[in-house]
Amino acid sequence: IAAIFKDDKIANYSNLINTSDTPNDVYDLVAKGTVKIVNEYSYLREDMIKNEKNYSADFIKKHIKINSKKFELIIFIRAFLKRAVMTIPYNVGLEKLQLQLINDGFFIKVKEPLKNKFDDAFILKPELTKNNEPLRLNYNEFGLITSFLFKAVNETFPNIPKYVDYTKKIANIFSTLNIPIQWVTPLGMKVKMEYLKRKNKPSISYYTNKRKTSFSLPIPTMDSISNRIAFMPNFIHSMDATNVQILIKNFKDKKEENISLLTVHDCFATLPNYMEKLNKEVRLAFIMIYFQGDYIKSVHLNFLKQIYN
Repeated sequence: IAAIFKDDKIANYSNLINTSDTPNDVYDLVAKGTVKIVNEYSYLREDMIKNEKNYSADFIKKHIKINSKKFELIIFIRAFLKRAVMTIPYNVGLEKLQLQLINDGFFIKVKEPLKNKFDDAFILKPELTKNNEPLRLNYNEFGLITSFLFKAVNETFPNIPKYVDYTKKIANIFSTLNIPIQWVTPLGMKVKMEYLKRKNKPSISYYTNKRKTSFSLPIPTMDSISNRIAFMPNFIHSMDATNVQILIKNFKDKKEENISLLTVHDCFATLPNYMEKLNKEVRLAFIMIYFQGDYIKSVHLNFLKQIYN
């Protein structure tokens, strides 16, 4: 993202252009930002209790059941923050981030029987608390702590919401026109993204007579929500693919086709005796993609051309 949008601040924090001997730590920056937000919220809630007349009834109703002291017990370690740092710039939503934190094992969701979702509890594992004990959060507290992570990432990298908003607006325009989003990678690979709405069709199963079944078929109408959510990550993944393509092409051009190479998205592996060479070639491919011309400008002009046509 730093290279695509020529963002100096993100590039420096992610060590893309850092020239100092000490590398920057993105996760430490976000951790400090999250702690700052937690402290600000604790002060705000204390003030709400003392000066209730200064706050609206809706605000008080929303925050009165929040125990801000719980948040001060949380240790915002690298592993806990990594999911937020890695996915928020990819346009992940708040509910999706909450689900990821549960699936990653940081929280255990406790479903209260015969009650609605607002009565659910979320248990933070003891390794992430200062007293080394499980921390029980209610529905609103869990939602608030994940919103703090969102805010910390966006405040640390203030341009990220602008980039995400840009991709959302492009996706919305294409969905309104009911046309797929298309772009060409720096190596000339054509990418076409079109998530279509689907409609359920009733059917009869030949395997059981107990109940009817159904299946969904795509209809020729763009799914605006799916396209809006998927555009940013798919665009970034196409850049990852370009890096791999250029890397392999460069190895072939240099008659070094026997190198052992393993790639998964933007991760690369090889044998120890090839590591220095691979590191150099990955960086060279990166430079060829992002610093030999203004790629994002050409993509934007191409989008405008498609819209105009």
